[in-house]
Amino acid sequence: MSKKRKQPFERLPDEMIAEIMVDSVSFDDLNALKNTCKRFKSLSEDALVLQRISREVVAESLWQKNNKPTAYLKRCADAGNPEAQYLLGMVIISLNFV
Repeated sequence: MSKKRKQPFERLPDEMIAEIMVDSVSFDDLNALKNTCKRFKSLSEDALVLQRISREVVAESLWQKNNKPTAYLKRCADAGNPEAQYLLGMVIISLNFV
């Protein structure tokens, strides 16, 4: 039996793919990548990406039309993203003063 040969994309390490995702310009770009293939979808929720995603992408996630606007922010903060932790703290403080 012949062994199926991997495509070049499949041979790239997850760290390299995560770097592409981290450099996403916007939350919409990240979602577009996430919807491209199973590997991107899986990596978009991986700590490799959530720890390092930019402040702009995290902040933009708060303005998305969904029923849990802080869900993505919390996942990033839980993964150890310092900018997301700061933003989540600001959200919590501001909600306590309202």
